[in-house]
Amino acid sequence: MLLRPSKEEENSATPFTGVIHRVRQLVNEERKNHLHVSMGVTGEPVLLDDELRQSEDDMKIATVITLALITIMFFFAYGEFSRPLLALAALLASVVITLGLTTLTIGHLNIISQAFIVMILGLGIDFGIQFIGRYEEEMSLGKSAAAAVEITTVTTGKALLTGGGTTAVAFYAMCFNDFIGLTELGWIAGTGVLLALAASLTLLPALLLWRDRKGNVKVGKLLKFGYGLSLDRTITAHPYMVLIVAAGLSFLAWKKATQVTFDHNLLHLQNPKMESVRLTRELLDTGKGSVIYGVVVARDVQEADSLADKLRQLPTVSKVRTLGDLVPRDQKKRMEEVSKISKIAGEISLGGGAVQTVDVAKAKKDLEFLLESSQEGAKQAKQYIGLSGRARQAVETFEKLIPPLERAVAIMDKLPVEEAKKRLERHQVKLVGSIAQNLNWLKTQRGDRPLTVNDLPPQLKDRYLSKNGKILLEVEPSVDIWERKPNEEFVHDLESVASTATGTPVMNLEYIDLLKSSYIEALLYAIGIIVVMIFLLFWRIQDLLLTLLPLGIGVLWMFGLLGFFKIQLDPANIVTLPMIHGIGVAYGVYVMDRYREERKIRIFESSTGKAVILSALTTLFGFGSMLVGQYRGLVTLGLVMCIGIICTLTTSMIVLPQILALMDRASGEEDNDPVP
Repeated sequence: MLLRPSKEEENSATPFTGVIHRVRQLVNEERKNHLHVSMGVTGEPVLLDDELRQSEDDMKIATVITLALITIMFFFAYGEFSRPLLALAALLASVVITLGLTTLTIGHLNIISQAFIVMILGLGIDFGIQFIGRYEEEMSLGKSAAAAVEITTVTTGKALLTGGGTTAVAFYAMCFNDFIGLTELGWIAGTGVLLALAASLTLLPALLLWRDRKGNVKVGKLLKFGYGLSLDRTITAHPYMVLIVAAGLSFLAWKKATQVTFDHNLLHLQNPKMESVRLTRELLDTGKGSVIYGVVVARDVQEADSLADKLRQLPTVSKVRTLGDLVPRDQKKRMEEVSKISKIAGEISLGGGAVQTVDVAKAKKDLEFLLESSQEGAKQAKQYIGLSGRARQAVETFEKLIPPLERAVAIMDKLPVEEAKKRLERHQVKLVGSIAQNLNWLKTQRGDRPLTVNDLPPQLKDRYLSKNGKILLEVEPSVDIWERKPNEEFVHDLESVASTATGTPVMNLEYIDLLKSSYIEALLYAIGIIVVMIFLLFWRIQDLLLTLLPLGIGVLWMFGLLGFFKIQLDPANIVTLPMIHGIGVAYGVYVMDRYREERKIRIFESSTGKAVILSALTTLFGFGSMLVGQYRGLVTLGLVMCIGIICTLTTSMIVLPQILALMDRASGEEDNDPVP
């Protein structure tokens, strides 16, 4: 059954949310009356509505999980709640402002951009962690709160500006393309990152000064790690061996990275357990139809019929629906039959004798005879069920007829004669009235002219005929057009007949191509701006290359793992291409900035290493919380980002220090302080 919503709704998540909800209510009610009939609701609007509602539900859960994990981690890392809560307060303020700006500028969230809250929670808290970590380090050295804030802002603040800036740039780079959904995500997330950064450099310092204004500050557990120098020495004890292992892993990753493929099937992004997705898949697998189809527009009925004939000859086309199909062909013979039927109906008269007193005994006897005959017929037909298709059909018919006959006979046995008589006469009056109505309708039918388009009900005519007289053709595929190659073949065949063909298959093909090119373009923009920003921070080509090296190796390892575990890129997780560059490079920036400041490797001895790891953990919390959802698009996005973050963190904290250690040895500046 095909349904066509009458109009779009203005105040709902999708254009037809209310209609879909009501249709589902009706279907659920009918299920109770027809337990053996399979019923369900699907279609393109239903898939869209389910997709949005599922992703919304997943993001609500992910937001709660992220906040809970960040709070728990803060407590164990710092041993207190006050300073972490100040960082969270500054972060939440930036999220609220971002939502307000989004309302004023764009006015809505799409399926992917609604994940920005989780992203900002995971990314934005990094700035607070870095700031508090350095602030507590300075406080532990005996500095006043004001002096600690000033030193932290001047030193770590610059690295935060670059690290936060590169992350924001990775998002803003998505705005430089023609894909609106990507532009919206880039604008919202990029603005959110900048606001979180601004809050960490303005609101958070003010809150810290307010909290610690009286002195006697307790240093958090973050700095109470007495093995920092020893760990730094251990990490860089065998730089050549570590670099050889890293090179070997990079070689293996390169081989596996070439095996990463792209999944073009948008249906794979959906929750496979949803009714709409399951029914869509069932229709495809059984060859009963497709919920998406091609669309061709003709100037008039004649052109529509001509195009329909050509389209039906195509190997990838299953059927074509158009206005002409609703008007019977070869009507001359049918008109003669209609005239005969109308004449016969006019001669039939339902007089007063048509409604007579019911003979209950005879009615009961007739029912019993019909039941016995049906039972005997079913018994005889079953003997030939293996030999004849008609026998099988007869058995099915009798099996449907016998139960209601048995119920009718049982009721007649229980009812008093007078009550049975009243009920039968009441039904007879209703039945005769219905017959009379149908006879009157048959009398009015005309066989003197053929049916035309104008005789069709508006509900049918308006689906295929526009106000300016153009005709719509719906072209249903015979192949699975959710997959890339069959869809390309179908669209190619479609456009060979009608170059202006459109519809969901055509749009999906162009949409994914535009999506892929847009993300690659955003990636190139992001890399270019990141390079400029890092150079402006360090003003040395060598330091620039050292900062970018762990990012490049980490991204290579990420793709190697994707290939190894056969994780495909798709229209949802391809957003990670620019994102991982903006996020992953920040770890290298923090390590290089601290190294340049002290000219020796003090990653874990100082607050930097521990703060970087905590920052990475919070980012992992944000993207990892997506893994518990049911919308597979966001699940794969979160999975790829988690892999990328772990890889870039590892290369920044393990591989980069090896190169720095070798540089120190070559220059004779190796740290020879005794290990405590």
